[in-house]
Amino acid sequence: PSPSSFTNCTAAPGGWRKRCSRPRRFDHPTELSYPMPESVPKLSLCMIVRNEAETLPDCLASVAGLADEIIMLDTGSDDGTVQVAQRYGVQVIRHEWQDDFSEARNSSIKHATGEWILWLDADERLRPEEHDKLRQAMRASSAYAYNVLIHNKNGKGGYFSRGHRLFRNDRGIKFSGSV
Repeated sequence: PSPSSFTNCTAAPGGWRKRCSRPRRFDHPTELSYPMPESVPKLSLCMIVRNEAETLPDCLASVAGLADEIIMLDTGSDDGTVQVAQRYGVQVIRHEWQDDFSEARNSSIKHATGEWILWLDADERLRPEEHDKLRQAMRASSAYAYNVLIHNKNGKGGYFSRGHRLFRNDRGIKFSGSV
């Protein structure tokens, strides 16, 4: 399709994803999403970050087209992390670090408006082949949580791990203890 066929787009609530009447081609690297069928429940990505300007763009790119909104709890970045996040349309919430990951994660998820929540750290990536698996899981099941394959990009090349990273936005679900 030609670029003129992508003119009927309006910003979705939260500004992260655009809803278009036709598939949309994105030319700018910060425009990373595409519309999903309405039958897929809304997904909120929740993150806590501090000084992650270097790793944040790849993390956000890994969830492009999947997350309907991104809530980033910033605990005191001074390296441009907030500005990077804002370029991607991320909802940034400033939060004083309490030396407690559970408290910070709980503070981030309370802002989520999606029916499902996915949580990632800025040095983690969601593999593209996981997107369809997560969409199917959110559509088809009555489960409360799912194991998700995550690629952690540490300084040594990274590693893969599985964990309960996708769960229903049920106000009764909380992080506790050591996270």
